[in-house]
Amino acid sequence: MVLGFFGLIAGEAVAENHGHYLPLAVGNSWTYTNGIEERTFTIVGTRQIDGHVYYEFNDYARVCGFPGSCWESFQTPLLRYDPNSDAVLLYNLDDGKDMVRYDFSGEVGYRWWDGHGNDISDIDINCTTPAGQFEDCYLFAFAIMVDSGVFRETMAPNVGMVRFLDSFREAGPSEFLLKSYRFCDDPDHPYAAGDLDYDCRVGLADLKILAEHWLESTAVPSHEPNAPEIHREYLPLAEGNYWIYSNGFQTRTFTIVGTRRINGQVYYEFDDYPRVCGFPGFGTEPFQVPLLRYDADTDTVLLYNLAEGRDMVRYDFSGEPGYRWWDGYGNELSAVDVDWTSQAGRFEACYRFEFAITVDCGVFTETLAPNVGVLGFLDPSIEGFETGRFGLRRYSIRGDPNHPYPAGDLNHDCRVDFLDLAILAEHWQE
Repeated sequence: MVLGFFGLIAGEAVAENHGHYLPLAVGNSWTYTNGIEERTFTIVGTRQIDGHVYYEFNDYARVCGFPGSCWESFQTPLLRYDPNSDAVLLYNLDDGKDMVRYDFSGEVGYRWWDGHGNDISDIDINCTTPAGQFEDCYLFAFAIMVDSGVFRETMAPNVGMVRFLDSFREAGPSEFLLKSYRFCDDPDHPYAAGDLDYDCRVGLADLKILAEHWLESTAVPSHEPNAPEIHREYLPLAEGNYWIYSNGFQTRTFTIVGTRRINGQVYYEFDDYPRVCGFPGFGTEPFQVPLLRYDADTDTVLLYNLAEGRDMVRYDFSGEPGYRWWDGYGNELSAVDVDWTSQAGRFEACYRFEFAITVDCGVFTETLAPNVGVLGFLDPSIEGFETGRFGLRRYSIRGDPNHPYPAGDLNHDCRVDFLDLAILAEHWQE
């Protein structure tokens, strides 16, 4: 209803999104059978290429004409969903470009590429496999090369591929059906607390990691007595930290990729960061590398403006709710000690900020949690409040450059001990 409302305001229909036809999250796996043998496809990681996050599979159904099929050598399958084209894209490492793997933008009979092959053969069909019965499926047919035959694959919503033809078996072509599947780290299946190896299960492998780091600790910097409260922990800055956000259709990942020293100050370089009107890199302005640091003297997070050679206040923790800075009508600390729930968990003692640097750019709200960072943000490049609103899905924090959290420190108190063992035990076999 909300999407339709924004579509009416814009004077055009909102395109349907089909990203849920291939759930993408590290650890997701699908097992198929032809009655004799089994094949398992697992998402083993992610790669950042040209500003996009691709999900890396250990293997995937091979279709003649795509990298790693026919006479070509095997290539790591890297896939992502693009909401702008409503298509699943496969990255060709050899050519350095995307190839359309599944195009959901047309109706039955819609074809792409060579005009005689790849098409949507059917929509809203039912499909029965050993894993169950699935409805509202899409049937795709591929025949990129004239003499390669036709490959058919069936995709089910919130499941992925449920049927495919493997034409590259020595024993001859065979149809494989989905036998079982396992998802984790999606809105309904987040990683369990204690899943230290991110394999979607808390077990002996996780206990081994915790045991290897038992009683390991890192010193926590102390503050002078009676020193004013500082809020450095509301944006943990360390190289390698990353945050993954989702709007339900796509994901965005922000990673600290390095540091830069400018005018004697160390800034942490992000590959991307939530964009707010008035800050460098927003709207028509060219994208600027986000460089951020915390300043204890002013209790603020500063963003360095490369174009102007100066700091800009990104977050100001020095005031009370209602405190504003800069233009007097926009940027403000709107709430303190807020509770927030997202796919990544429940967070307390949060700060909420609102940004409206120019009168006509609207209001952007961001919420920050201690020892975590930004929990949610609005992406202004996506039309519509609901689709533009991203929430934290998963994150990895190292503490700080000199005091990283030890592996197994599940409660982030800089020490691996019985408190962490209790958390792992509480989620055992989950």
